Amino acid sequence: MRDVYRGWKTDLLDQYIDDIACSAYSKGGFLALEPGVHVAWVVDPVSGCCSECEDNSLAGAVNKGEEFPTGHEFAPAHPGCRCLVYPIQD
Repeated sequence: MRDVYRGWKTDLLDQYIDDIACSAYSKGGFLALEPGVHVAWVVDPVSGCCSECEDNSLAGAVNKGEEFPTGHEFAPAHPGCRCLVYPIQD
């Protein structure tokens, strides 16, 4: 039982904390953008991406507040997602 708990604590807990930190960072950056700014979904080049993130990335820029094709306004789209939404300058 101790080994199971230790494994959960070291592996899964770190993943959950990383997800929470990435979500907070992404949402803070998104909320700081001015209304009407164009944003683009950018996938993490290191960890790759899933089909949802790829669809959002290929969709191009949308106005802040509009949904990407998967229904998300900003990243992350799922646990483990390390994508970001960047402002696009016209």
